[in-house]
Amino acid sequence: MHPVATIWRSRAAAEGSVHAYAVRIQRDLAALDPSQAVVDLAARMVDDEARHVEVCLDVAARFDGQRGARPAPRGGVDLVDDAPAALQPLLRLFGSCIGESIAAVWIDRSAADVRAPWLREVLRAHLADEVHHARIGWAHLASNRVSEDDREELGAWLPRLLDASLTAWRWFPDVWPADGFPEEGLPSHAVTFAAIDEAVDEVVLPGFARYGVAIDGVVR
Repeated sequence: MHPVATIWRSRAAAEGSVHAYAVRIQRDLAALDPSQAVVDLAARMVDDEARHVEVCLDVAARFDGQRGARPAPRGGVDLVDDAPAALQPLLRLFGSCIGESIAAVWIDRSAADVRAPWLREVLRAHLADEVHHARIGWAHLASNRVSEDDREELGAWLPRLLDASLTAWRWFPDVWPADGFPEEGLPSHAVTFAAIDEAVDEVVLPGFARYGVAIDGVVR
């Protein structure tokens, strides 16, 4: 089996999990009294993530000629299910915001060594989507719908939310070698780790700090 195709199919499964998470966030939004802009962004995210599954399968088929069945989403654990019920929608929203912010930087770096124009276009479109998805959290945090108590709670939970994203982003399937397949949009482990660090240091933590969420307790 072609390793590049296998990895892209693994990405399709990951996108399926993100789609399921996006559906839950959309369902939870009513509890957050969001602006219409946030509601619209969340609806777009649900549609985009469903499409991303198909896009990843299409890319895989370019490498081994087999479209394959839609994979089952990767399993996941709700890391905030022990939080107060009223707080869980907010925490899930910002868990997603962290992951999508990292995704935007990682996809941008993934495109650096890609030569095929068709694949560069796939990554360009995916990057644009992820930027919009990350904006859901930042737009909500910038609004008057988030109270000072909410910001305090976010600060307290931020280390766990960040750790969950870092754990997910630092995982590689066995067929993804340390050197990666950069020309196929699958960067090396080192490039991935550097992109994660850049996203956290230059986007995620400054974003929370800008909107009054304490980041002092974050250790990574």
